[in-house]
Amino acid sequence: MAQEAHSLFWQISGNGLTNASYLYGTMHINDQRVFDFKPDVLRHFDAANALVLELNMDSINPLTVMNLMVMDSSITLSELLSEEDFSYVVNFIEDSLSLPIEFVEQLQPLFISSFVSERSNKSDVKDALDVFFFKRGKLQDKNIVGLEKVQEQIDAFNSIPYEEQAKGLLELIKEEQSAQKANNSTEELIQHYLDGNLDSLIIIATDLQESKFTNQCFERIFLIDRNKIMTNRIVPIIKNQSAFIAIGAAHLPGKEGVIQLLREKGYTVEPR
Repeated sequence: MAQEAHSLFWQISGNGLTNASYLYGTMHINDQRVFDFKPDVLRHFDAANALVLELNMDSINPLTVMNLMVMDSSITLSELLSEEDFSYVVNFIEDSLSLPIEFVEQLQPLFISSFVSERSNKSDVKDALDVFFFKRGKLQDKNIVGLEKVQEQIDAFNSIPYEEQAKGLLELIKEEQSAQKANNSTEELIQHYLDGNLDSLIIIATDLQESKFTNQCFERIFLIDRNKIMTNRIVPIIKNQSAFIAIGAAHLPGKEGVIQLLREKGYTVEPR
């Protein structure tokens, strides 16, 4: 497949649509640079009838999410790592995350990894991009739709064995301890994102994740399978209204990305 134009912002039209809808690739990071939109992004956002996100944040119950994040009651993190590796992870969690090990020991390791990743992100703005769009949509009283349910996202995590998750957590912490390597990886991702280079972004993001999982399942579980679900749910939403669809940029490119899947359903998807 030919390389796509470099863009985070795409127009969806054709196939009987009376109004165009728009697709925007987000990056879950608190960095001011990702808010430097092209002039017409917010104009089309404001004009859209509906805002479509991966999750409708109004539907998220923190207590329910916390319960879903916990491993089976008989399993703890200490059972998934060697004594030496467990001690290494505990020291990092307590020192760098300021979290008691009692709090995290029964959490799925992938969720602990998300805490580690959040720590390494620059925080020069209050909200990540998807939260910014959600709040703006709420202020405009838009119809806000989530393409996925929390349970479905948790199920994706659950499909990776706990041992694999623990290995990924250990590798991530080792990378974080090598601050320069971690900073370089994050900055490389951000630069490709700012350039709108979705093809390179997905290659780097997938390589970074699959280096932490021996069963090479990241792309299938977290991208390909979810891309198909999200595309199928986008179709009825855009049929009779203009929607602004903001989902992770990694879901957009490739032969099994949302852009191509929408084209295969007969829509014209073009960079703005």
